[in-house]
Amino acid sequence: MAGEVSKKPPRRDEPDEILSPPYPRDDDDPAKLHARLADLQDWLNYYREPSNRYKGKKDCIPKARPVPDLERHLKLPLRRMHALVMQMRSLRMGWDYLVALYEEEWTCGRSQDHRHSLLHYGQVVLDCAYLSDEMLEARNDHAQRQCMEALAGHLQRFMLKIDLDPYHEGEKEGGGQEDDEGPPDPTAT
Repeated sequence: MAGEVSKKPPRRDEPDEILSPPYPRDDDDPAKLHARLADLQDWLNYYREPSNRYKGKKDCIPKARPVPDLERHLKLPLRRMHALVMQMRSLRMGWDYLVALYEEEWTCGRSQDHRHSLLHYGQVVLDCAYLSDEMLEARNDHAQRQCMEALAGHLQRFMLKIDLDPYHEGEKEGGGQEDDEGPPDPTAT
């Protein structure tokens, strides 16, 4: 009918149209939260392919697991539903910030990199929404371990570049050692 707004975003080929992710409202009940998760999946699918094309990888952001039926959603513990609301809120706040920051330059590289990160976050939210507590804990432990290993690798590469000779007593241009022994040892008597 005329004047009605479609709930699902239209398909398109150009990645520069701006659509915001769904946001849970204060009066949403568990059934409405389930519908918002389905809308989040539609929103993610809308941007996923153009973002993957930009990154040059087919499954850089893989397809999220389908949102299960309402019956399974209603069996989620309250703390998990609250976590979903907070994650969707965080995603929307990040998206709104990007829109404000890059509205005039929506297709620039930095904007696309930031959008890609938020889309990846949205995919993780959907993928983890219905995992059992044990699987979620294992996934979080694995992700934390990967993050720490990457951090250790970055720190190691950084430390190898640092000059660890604070008094520059290493070899000089003449090929020999300088006679100066550095500052005096305060413990020597």
